[in-house]
Amino acid sequence: AIRPNPALWSPNEVAAALRRSGSEMVYLSANAHLLSTTAPLLLLVSSTWPERVSASADEEQAACVAFRRTTGCSPAGARDSQMDAGCDELVRSEWSGFCECAAGAGFTTMEVGCGHVNEFTCAQACSERWRQMQGVDASAASEEVESAPRSTEDVDSDLEKLYRRGKQFYVVGNIELAIRHYREALRSDPDHKASKADYKKLKKLQRAMAEAESKLPRTVEGGRKVQLEQRENAETALKYLDEALAVAPPAVYRAELFAHLCKCHTTLKNGDKATHSCAEHKRLDGGSTGSRLYMAEAHILNEQFDAASGEYHSILETDENHRESREGLQLIEKLKRRAGQVDYYKILGIGRSATEKELKRAYHKMAVQYHPDKYAAKSEADAAEADKKFKEIARAYEVLGDEELRRKYDLGEDPDEQQQGGGQRGGNFRPMHHGGQRVHVHFG
Repeated sequence: AIRPNPALWSPNEVAAALRRSGSEMVYLSANAHLLSTTAPLLLLVSSTWPERVSASADEEQAACVAFRRTTGCSPAGARDSQMDAGCDELVRSEWSGFCECAAGAGFTTMEVGCGHVNEFTCAQACSERWRQMQGVDASAASEEVESAPRSTEDVDSDLEKLYRRGKQFYVVGNIELAIRHYREALRSDPDHKASKADYKKLKKLQRAMAEAESKLPRTVEGGRKVQLEQRENAETALKYLDEALAVAPPAVYRAELFAHLCKCHTTLKNGDKATHSCAEHKRLDGGSTGSRLYMAEAHILNEQFDAASGEYHSILETDENHRESREGLQLIEKLKRRAGQVDYYKILGIGRSATEKELKRAYHKMAVQYHPDKYAAKSEADAAEADKKFKEIARAYEVLGDEELRRKYDLGEDPDEQQQGGGQRGGNFRPMHHGGQRVHVHFG
């Protein structure tokens, strides 16, 4: 209750009175006034004072959401929500996945594959990771908040406190609380330029991140059609990720955004871009296990096998039973053995990310160029060379045009071993047709 007074009470006067009495209040607009009467005036409480909001906000930041289990013994594997574990449940060594912390902030920690040595709970992991983030981001948050514009009328006003508190939440990664504070500030003063600018920027970032995450490539079983859908989703996700980065968000967001960029470029087999984005994610994420796995995949994509091995070995130094690292090293050995063999992609002049349509187009062009009929009037040596080249082109298309053979070839397996026992086509194979329709070759 507020003692009646014949004068108008300002919001600051009401706030001071309530703080002295230990009460809580909703934030009052800068233009609001309380007109006393002869009767006591009661103020109904519908939310908390900003300082009280911030006190519980730190606890919310560190809160665990759940342990998100994944399939395939990899933290990057497909999600299965029915397998998720509680925050206080011990994460077993045969599980793979990651801890999701603070639904508002959306950060993750403890990305583990099957066979990890140390068992833990996500409640502890989230708390420890949040303390680390506070230590890393404290100086950045202080700089950004200190450089935030201040109102000229009253630097210490409650409106300014709301704005600066929202800025703090934004810098440390809590989008929901930041937006909540900006909205409250704009309710008080719809023309507050700093709050309006940051609110628009943060909403744009939130939308772009949500759209990108909905299109991120997933580890799922499926044939070429599914792979094409994954590629299309990755292309779409890249557009939203570029929008999010254009906002120039703080480091806590950039770590996650570059992880998504890394995954998309690796899926699309964009070698240089995958290397750059994965390296940036690794730097921003402090060299976590998940970032090293992404980095290794980018190195393999670029056939930088020694660098990829180095990433896997660094993980095994801390977790000697890390399954995905051991499988990665086995894959590298297969790919090294194949390095001296024929490269079917190179024969057709296409990249490893080529679509089925691009593959057919390249094959048709090369087959026309080296078709034996075109060399019938040439010298015997030229005709023999063209016939040899044509057979290589035909074999390359036979392997890469087959969904299962291409998948195994990309995994470093020898496709010739897959067709032993009469499965291989003979040397006279002339696959000059697409989709069951024969291609008529016309020579000028």
